[in-house]
Amino acid sequence: MKTTITMLLTIILFTSLSLSQQLGLEISSLKEVYFVGEPIQILISIKNIGTTNVEGNFYNKMKLELNNANGSEIKYVGPSVDTYSPATESLLPSETVYRFIELNRYFGKIFNIAYYDHYLDSGRYTLMANLTPVGQQSIHTEIPFQVIDPSGEELKVYNTFLDITDGEVAGKYSAADVAQKLENLHRDYPNSVYSINILTLLDAVYDISLHKYQEASRVREELVFKYPSVRAYWTLDSVLRNRQSKSDKINFIRELQLNSSNPLIQKVYEQKIKDLEKN
Repeated sequence: MKTTITMLLTIILFTSLSLSQQLGLEISSLKEVYFVGEPIQILISIKNIGTTNVEGNFYNKMKLELNNANGSEIKYVGPSVDTYSPATESLLPSETVYRFIELNRYFGKIFNIAYYDHYLDSGRYTLMANLTPVGQQSIHTEIPFQVIDPSGEELKVYNTFLDITDGEVAGKYSAADVAQKLENLHRDYPNSVYSINILTLLDAVYDISLHKYQEASRVREELVFKYPSVRAYWTLDSVLRNRQSKSDKINFIRELQLNSSNPLIQKVYEQKIKDLEKN
């Protein structure tokens, strides 16, 4: 009887360990320190570290939580649906699926009521992810990062950007004024950490408010080519419409991948290429 119970417990323990070790969860941050209002770029990776295929759809199976240095949880302000969990049909052994996200979209205070730009106050934070795949034990991982107040030129860009966006919402500036002010700001500070915010807003003003679609397309191309980021990835499909064949699209993404200094988006581009090759 004892032998039977021991064998049964051994089987249960082995099965539990096997299931828990089937997947690996990792969070990667582009940087350790960000400015207030700067897009906080995070890559969530799930890898099949087992020896058999596993389901790759992790929607609604993962939870993100952000805490400050005091351990207080930062309120979630993102979409009501899961837009941060990686997903694919299935994962082969040693295969990884990625999701590239901008943490500002899910946590933080909003710049203004018109746009998706959010910000975290200066301080130290810990981002935690908990994945509970079907039939498997939960997997937990976390990563720390810091947010600091901008200074010097970046403070000037940040304050100017806030003035422009607040001025548009308040009716102080027309859409044409906003576009011109954003163009001037981007021209004067093309290497600012806020360039991604500026170009995203400029694209929206040209496309939605002014109906200048060629100008909007120009801004998207610049964002994709020169500012590899989560937002560049968001606009990639729009830019790819100008490439007719699958091979043209794949070659275009390979070019972006080779020219990018952002190691996180390089991995996402690789996944995009694989997805295109499958279809």
